[in-house]
Amino acid sequence: MKWRDWVQRYTYTAIIALNFVVFLIALNGLAWLVLRLLPEQPPPLAHKPTPGYVSPVVRAYGYDTIRSRYPTLSDDAFKLLMWETWTRQYAYEPYTDFAEKAFEGTYVNVAAAGFRVGREQGPWPPAAENFNVFLFGGSTTFSYGLSDGEALGSALQQALHTARPVKIYNFGRAYYFSTPERILFESLLNQGFVPDAAIFVDGFNDFFFTSGLPADFEKLAAAVPGKEPRSPAQLWLRDLAFTRLLRRLTEEPPGNAGGESSETKIADPSGGLSETSNIDRVIQRYLGNKKLEQAAADAFGVRALFVWQPVPAYRHQHEEVLTKNLGNYMLSGKGYAVFRTYLNQKPPGANFAWCADVLEGATGVVYVDAVHYSPRAIELLTQCIQKSAETSGLLR
Repeated sequence: MKWRDWVQRYTYTAIIALNFVVFLIALNGLAWLVLRLLPEQPPPLAHKPTPGYVSPVVRAYGYDTIRSRYPTLSDDAFKLLMWETWTRQYAYEPYTDFAEKAFEGTYVNVAAAGFRVGREQGPWPPAAENFNVFLFGGSTTFSYGLSDGEALGSALQQALHTARPVKIYNFGRAYYFSTPERILFESLLNQGFVPDAAIFVDGFNDFFFTSGLPADFEKLAAAVPGKEPRSPAQLWLRDLAFTRLLRRLTEEPPGNAGGESSETKIADPSGGLSETSNIDRVIQRYLGNKKLEQAAADAFGVRALFVWQPVPAYRHQHEEVLTKNLGNYMLSGKGYAVFRTYLNQKPPGANFAWCADVLEGATGVVYVDAVHYSPRAIELLTQCIQKSAETSGLLR
């Protein structure tokens, strides 16, 4: 090959390489500009439903089925309540993974400290002149589908009476069961937030999360190992404006109450176990958490009450239109029967309230969707808790 051919080939290659570099510089500059225009964080949720918004429960069971459970609300108020219930996002919280994100709405309000704001809500930190009660549980305790004033925390605050004003702090959170509740309770105590009493409402989600792993655990687990770039080239590539823009555009939005859990990518410890084995592991895990919560409560001088809540699959003839979609929640029906037999043989003590059958024979609407309580169910559950609180000495 002649020298002139080599020069010509080099010239062509250099032109192509230069054009490619110029293209990358231009692309990166455009990405930088777009990043400057995009907000660093997702914009705050609007406080009114977007046009065409349909809540997940309406999608699942039909508008007429869910709408009929709110006869006193106007159509606009019903839509707003559904919006505020099912579009709130979660916030990261150390040790428990996530908490209900602070929110201000017409019907649903969540304090920055992570509890649902109730009727005549007490201050945070709790004031010593009040009788302060921390309430723990899942979304049924938070009272999804109900307004702040109808939620379990508000109902209990009206029902419980002591020499000092009772102030309930409702730490009920979506997907929580006895394990994250225990961790949250211990974390609050360790931060110096020590209530006079603590109430734990459990059963429903314990039988859903049979593995004992928290909701969306695989996302956090997948984000930890082997994700940090090691070489200078990887670090340089990671920090390019174009790469950062690509991550911003492809990353999943923060989880919200209406979202669906992603597909599990990590082996579930409960996989392959029989139904009987899963029921036994749930019961033993709950009893272990109960023992640890009691020990922590005793160490900090907190009175504890443990409540086993009602579920649609146990001693309540639920409406077929709702029970058809219960899925894994149906295990709670069989699990409750096994646990009842266990408790008959080994009584749990005065500070355990068996409220699982308070909806047996109840008439009218007791669930606003497949799993969340109506005001009538909240009333019956509150009566059961109130009776146990009085007989167990929780309020002394």
